[in-house]
Amino acid sequence: MNRDKNFFWFCCCLSLLLHLQCAWADGEAGADKPVRLHRTVTRLTTFAYTETEIRRQLEKIFLQRPGRMVMVSRFAEIPPSMGLFATTEPSRQSLVLLWEAQITLSEPGDCEFGINRPDLPWAIFLNGEYLYGWQSSKLSGQNQLFTPARNLAAGRHTLQLVAVRKVSEELPTLRWRKNGLPAEGGELTGLLPLPAHGLAADAAQTAVWGKPRCFHFLDTDQYLHGYARTGTAEFLPATRTAGLQLTVNGQSQSIPLLPAWPLAEPLSWRSRLSSSETLLAARENLPLLHQMSWPASLPESWKENWLLRCLHYDRGGRLLSNKVIHRGFQETLPLSLPLVPESGRLTLQAFLFSVPVAKPVQVNIIRPGGFTPEISVRGESFWLQDDLAVLRCDPLPDLGQKPDRAKTALSGFKPARLYLFDEGNGDTHSSVDSPSFTQLLQQNSRINIGRLPVPVVAGRPDALRGLAVLGKLLPMRPDAALLNLGTLELQSGLSPERWCRTLLFMSQVCQAANITPVLLTWPPQPGISSSTARQSALLIKELGLALGIPVIDLYSAHIQEDAAVHNWFRNEFAEHLAPDATGQTWLAGKISTALQVP
Repeated sequence: MNRDKNFFWFCCCLSLLLHLQCAWADGEAGADKPVRLHRTVTRLTTFAYTETEIRRQLEKIFLQRPGRMVMVSRFAEIPPSMGLFATTEPSRQSLVLLWEAQITLSEPGDCEFGINRPDLPWAIFLNGEYLYGWQSSKLSGQNQLFTPARNLAAGRHTLQLVAVRKVSEELPTLRWRKNGLPAEGGELTGLLPLPAHGLAADAAQTAVWGKPRCFHFLDTDQYLHGYARTGTAEFLPATRTAGLQLTVNGQSQSIPLLPAWPLAEPLSWRSRLSSSETLLAARENLPLLHQMSWPASLPESWKENWLLRCLHYDRGGRLLSNKVIHRGFQETLPLSLPLVPESGRLTLQAFLFSVPVAKPVQVNIIRPGGFTPEISVRGESFWLQDDLAVLRCDPLPDLGQKPDRAKTALSGFKPARLYLFDEGNGDTHSSVDSPSFTQLLQQNSRINIGRLPVPVVAGRPDALRGLAVLGKLLPMRPDAALLNLGTLELQSGLSPERWCRTLLFMSQVCQAANITPVLLTWPPQPGISSSTARQSALLIKELGLALGIPVIDLYSAHIQEDAAVHNWFRNEFAEHLAPDATGQTWLAGKISTALQVP
């Protein structure tokens, strides 16, 4: 018997102790300072059945990161765990971010803000930070009309009012006073309802339209995240009636919508980005063209509040800079953006006021060490997955560091496996079967020769042919790569400087993959004048000297031997762009000799 009494009193003491700890914890939690309100993240309009539930939701928003919605267990039903009962429609409450105001102070001063209905649950935010509300007023034991005085600097400030009210009640208003005068405060006029994820028209535009209009940008946010859920399904209203009526399987749910807060007009904006350059020098600016259309339903006066922001990231994803690069809307906006050596990715996003109005667009800056087979060519541009990509060369090394590069480039160079680019050009006008250029080179050497086909694709510029297939070379891991390209590129009108920049990038990609690039200079051919061949040969030999890589000088060889190069490309029937058997034999012999193989 005594043992049972002792156990009973022990349980009572334990229960009392736990109750006191919980009460102390609740008191401490209520005194915590609310966190910043991210109004572009959470839409505050929510299901509301009783004032108790709304207060609980308002405290959740103040004391922790806000969620999306009040969840329901099934369609139009309250979760049993809440222990609440549905009320009639007229007594239902609404939690709404009601007003936003921009105020400008010409001089600093002590300002106070308040609401004309202090009996309602409410809160005021100043420049995005919680200022005061019903929670602090409740702790003081009284309904306080004004917030404590706050010293504000001169300039523009943003005020936001959150309040709870019945649907049938009048909208509460925001009041303010400066230096304690007047005692009752003044009402802020000219305020417009604030959409959840959009922009409200200004007062002048509203007067023209006759009612407030809101705009929502579908590319960035979802205006109606979900008024009701059943399982994993979300119900999004298609039209707005007197309130909002959702009907599923014979069950209806009525959700009041504020008449001063209409549904937003959906707008879809898209940024389009292109570049006139596919390959940049190490210290060259990035030329871009940003294109965007202005929706006809938006007021023209908003164009001056449009801006374009650019974010620079390095190859590891670290943010390097975040700047506004242009203000004021332009449908076609040419840009020239400087790049730092660490640039790996650029992100551009358009904003209207402070709201993003389109998905960000990216440009990947591909250095030779980051070139991968995933980079593809579409039309006249490079792409990495669905983002635009621009290639960028590394700086050339200092020639003074290794003055003997030209002497040591070919000394001791005996690769066991060499890949070359197969353009598909052969002796197309000979009636006698003769070996191809690759077969001739294979016969004259002990090198294992591999071929990398270079197809001609409709709509693809000749200047991108080699770069388009360069990614396929990397997984092969040969000892060397013969960059036997350039004839079609020069014949199509590409300047020697541009072609040498392409060779520079291809050579740097090979070096980054531990593949020795081998350059070629070409003699004059049909479509390649003597001056073009000479200038390209000089630039290619300088490039080989700077990089310390082998250069097979066919241009000088044809001068020394007085080779009749033009005879390789014609016969009695027609002229061709590929050398005949005599020319291919000469080319294969010179390349084999240069590679120091018998």
